[in-house]
Amino acid sequence: MWSTGELRSVALLTLALRAAGLAATGLNVHETGLRVEGRASVGVDALVLNPLPLRAALGRHDVVVVPGFLATCRQQVVTLGRGGSDWSAVALAAALRASRCELIKDVPGYFTAGPQTTPGAALIDALDYTTALEMADAGCPLVQRQAIDHARRSHLPLIVRSFDSLGTRVA
Repeated sequence: MWSTGELRSVALLTLALRAAGLAATGLNVHETGLRVEGRASVGVDALVLNPLPLRAALGRHDVVVVPGFLATCRQQVVTLGRGGSDWSAVALAAALRASRCELIKDVPGYFTAGPQTTPGAALIDALDYTTALEMADAGCPLVQRQAIDHARRSHLPLIVRSFDSLGTRVA
């Protein structure tokens, strides 16, 4: 039952894209090919993706909308934890051999300090994976740690930004 919010969002976005004239389809979590082997907390290697269903859908449609935050494990729907949409986006982009993965957030990207509490905190243009992982380990919740680590292992650059910002490149 808890996964219905993500699936509802997939359906609503798919309908809106179709109304705008795009050939769009939405997939449920079982159709994405994204699955967890063992437990999601085991590590990056626990999240695997069979890209064939997604590639097939992309061959038939201009846009494919998939639920974030969710995967399957032994035929059951499981969550990827807080920030799991980051991890699913990175896993999908890596499996499709994308040139980058853009994570759209409600903030412009990484800052030198918490902009809400530190006057003069500056947006960081670029970070390496190690620094982004250290920031996650220190409590920065901007991008899920597993997503950063998956991107690092896949050599997939991340762009972390808001709609109106160029953001921060993590590579």
